Amino acid sequence: MLGLKARDLIGFSFVQLLVHAPLVLFLLWALGTTLTYTPPIMP
Repeated sequence: MLGLKARDLIGFSFVQLLVHAPLVLFLLWALGTTLTYTPPIMP
């Protein structure tokens, strides 16, 4: 399969995790600050 080893795939996946995890957390925080929380009204 394209001459890739398992070590290459694991390394690439780990780099992707290191790059995307902080990015996703930052975007969740940034977009979360734009929304206002309104609790549901209980009847």
